[in-house]
Amino acid sequence: RLFRELRSIDADEHSFAAAYLLRAFIERLTKLYAKRHRLGMEGDLHNVIDRCVKHLEVHSSAEQKALKSALQPLKGMVSDRYSRTSPDSLGSWVHGSTIPTRAEINRRWDTLEPGLELLAKGLA
Repeated sequence: RLFRELRSIDADEHSFAAAYLLRAFIERLTKLYAKRHRLGMEGDLHNVIDRCVKHLEVHSSAEQKALKSALQPLKGMVSDRYSRTSPDSLGSWVHGSTIPTRAEINRRWDTLEPGLELLAKGLA
């Protein structure tokens, strides 16, 4: 449901809401994956994402080169708390310290989409 609403929102008109839904979608997807695979949900979001990425590296059926490419942005989320895609950076949009544009939201999505798709497939 979060994903459907995120896809349908006009990010030009409602950039804050789109940013909020993006951050919420990433958190929800990651925690569902962690729960499904019994990886634990304790710690900050970047810790949960890290456990999910490590699990995907071992258990994904994706071709190795495609897997590495898809997971690289998720690894960046956890290794650099100041990266554009880190939970902290996305959270700064939600907590109002910065206001994103539609282009910024779309760039973050485009960067993260392949890895998020692997997480979603891991829920099936």
